[in-house]
Amino acid sequence: HKFRCTRMTRDFFISTTGVQPVHVRRLERSDETALRDAIATFSNRTRYLRFFSGMPVVPEPVLHRLADVDGDLHQAWAAFIDGADGEKIVGAVHAMRSSTDEAEADLAIGLVDDWQGKGLSRTLVALLANEALTKGITTFNADVLWENKPGRALMKALGAVSTGNSGSVISYRIDLSQLLSGFGEKRGQATAKSIARFARTPEAAAA
Repeated sequence: HKFRCTRMTRDFFISTTGVQPVHVRRLERSDETALRDAIATFSNRTRYLRFFSGMPVVPEPVLHRLADVDGDLHQAWAAFIDGADGEKIVGAVHAMRSSTDEAEADLAIGLVDDWQGKGLSRTLVALLANEALTKGITTFNADVLWENKPGRALMKALGAVSTGNSGSVISYRIDLSQLLSGFGEKRGQATAKSIARFARTPEAAAA
């Protein structure tokens, strides 16, 4: 990966060999239509693994909540590519909590089918973690279906620790300082450059 960074990790591009350049930035409320369009392209399998449901269409309240980013209770980063009608979202990660006093947030990850397994998830989660630390969040919690082997592999790559399971769902906890230490940076000091170095590793490319 080659990164061109601007505005201190808030907005940059990823160029990969044989893959269309990706614009990475914070998700905004104005991206709701693009987010809805991206989720609409999910295969049945991807939609099931992401939402733990076989519903053919994701309900509007769920889509609206995913786009309702305020930077405190809900933070999110997304990856975009150029499309015929403007930028299209190919992946997004979210951290949600119910109060700004909480040091833990729920992590959610979603990538369109064609962009899975290209290392994008880890890059987005790292950027989200770096921002979350500045807001007093120290831990991400995530649930992954047992049958989601790529999802479980990603959790391992992020340094997540299993906290138990309920039926077919495994719960994980991710220490954000520990996660970012893998980028060679001190707590809360990861940069797009350091994340880029990590994203170039073979391990990252598998996530």
